[in-house]
Amino acid sequence: MTSAQAVLSGLDEQTTARHEALYMHLHQNPELSMQEHETSAEIARRLEGFGYEVQLIGGGVVGVLVNGPGMTVLFRADMDAMPVTEATGLPYASTKTVTDAAGSTVGVMHACAHDAHVTCGLGAAELLARSTDAWSGTYIALFEPGEETAQGARSMVEDGLVRKVPRPDVAMAQHVLTSPAIAYVLFGLGLAFYATPSTDAALANLPANQAGSGAGIYKMASSLGGAIGAAVSLALFTAFRGSTEATVFLGDVLVNYGRTDNVALRRAAVIALAFNLLMVIIAIVSITLTVPKGKGETAPD
Repeated sequence: MTSAQAVLSGLDEQTTARHEALYMHLHQNPELSMQEHETSAEIARRLEGFGYEVQLIGGGVVGVLVNGPGMTVLFRADMDAMPVTEATGLPYASTKTVTDAAGSTVGVMHACAHDAHVTCGLGAAELLARSTDAWSGTYIALFEPGEETAQGARSMVEDGLVRKVPRPDVAMAQHVLTSPAIAYVLFGLGLAFYATPSTDAALANLPANQAGSGAGIYKMASSLGGAIGAAVSLALFTAFRGSTEATVFLGDVLVNYGRTDNVALRRAAVIALAFNLLMVIIAIVSITLTVPKGKGETAPD
């Protein structure tokens, strides 16, 4: 068993249920930037319970766990919410409201998944603290306030963050995205790679009196390629999302944690994502090989 497997072996059903409950609590009780008082207190309480040395630095919370010689690793999670009224209809949806600087009543929601970031950060902190025989080094769990307004990092630095915690050899952060969203965003990225730079480059090499017709043809071709790519991505995702057997080959590549009732859906999204990555590569190669290198000249009359 590797060190990572030993640490993750502590992720049992009881631990998972406890952190799911924490996530829902955080989601129901969001706090705006630099007002994360209850969130900070909850984080500090849990870190102390795991055995970390806890410091309140600026508006943030830092827990340090020294476990013998080795590298120092820092994991950062942000914890502020946004002035957004939640309309998800979830049973644990936020109904919180506050009065903003203009005197208006606004809703508050963890619309950028910082509740998930905090939950994952605390989950990692707990698992590492429970498996100190499986690793050696220093682990720093840092929870940043005010990320949405860029005030939090400054408050921590100005309060002496770099003096108060060990210097990390590795610093990590995270974000929460759904696999289908990644796939379609990357498809858009691939289309942008192809359409915008190659169109500009190709038109720059056309004589001035041919640029208009060239632009129309090139953009039409780019749009058609985009439509085909979107259709293929959607077809792949739809074909694989209901199948548990068709994506079993990904079991040797991907390990899925958490819910197990949507594994086929998640792996189908990875297949669509892989297709879009292929499209990005093809777009780059196409630009490199097909766009003329010369400069445009005026065509003879």
